[in-house]
Amino acid sequence: MFCPDLIIGRHPVHGILADGDVGDETALLLEQAGFVYDEDLGVHRVPAGLSLNAEQDCVERAMALLYGRLSVAYLSGDQATEAAGFPPQQFPPA
Repeated sequence: MFCPDLIIGRHPVHGILADGDVGDETALLLEQAGFVYDEDLGVHRVPAGLSLNAEQDCVERAMALLYGRLSVAYLSGDQATEAAGFPPQQFPPA
């Protein structure tokens, strides 16, 4: 089973997040790509309010900068929502 060092995907509430093995070098590369550290969530995220094209540019820059340094998985759509899980007050749809 593939277990990446870092997962990038769209959280259903918080937008595009990068979560996983984020040491100082990885954090710097994510920030160079346009991500910001969200202290409340404890992860890097694409800044809120960007257009879809700008969000995608951040993700593409991050993937290019991280290439060959660590394993990165990009989850899209339903995969990212499933990985994020359901908020504690909600239950999966029947």
